[in-house]
Amino acid sequence: MIFFILMGLNLGQTDNNVCMRFDYNWRELSQSLIDEYYAIHNGVCKKYEERLVVIYDFNIKELKTNLYNSIIQLEPIVDGINLFVDIDQCIEFLIKNEHAKIFLIIHGPISDSIMSRIHHLSQVNSIYILLQHESYDDQSIKNWSKVTGIYTETSVIYNALKQTIQDSI
Repeated sequence: MIFFILMGLNLGQTDNNVCMRFDYNWRELSQSLIDEYYAIHNGVCKKYEERLVVIYDFNIKELKTNLYNSIIQLEPIVDGINLFVDIDQCIEFLIKNEHAKIFLIIHGPISDSIMSRIHHLSQVNSIYILLQHESYDDQSIKNWSKVTGIYTETSVIYNALKQTIQDSI
């Protein structure tokens, strides 16, 4: 039997201390609960950041099915995968999720005017551009530090994205 004393939670408080009783053995507790306990116990309360993958694909007719099949495999390590075909709705979603860590995939060519609307958002961690052919002006993406690169193969973008997400955990 394990007892945790947590400070400042509103779960049947008595004074400033809360006693939560768990009738589990230690191995049965989820890793997130253990991590939360250690963070609180060590006085290191870190706010949880959602990790979201956002895909903007302006031309859904040319949808790369294998891209989406690959990205779905990231579900165990992210909190959500969101697809947008309208740039304004995509940007609105990015803005509303200001406390998340967002990994943005742009399928198709991207203009500087769109990049200037999203690049400054602190919640956008990194941007991946997926093109049919690597014919995009490499020089123009050097102005945008969050762009990790231009990708033509879904397996390469998947591996790069997976590594970035795992590094952020």
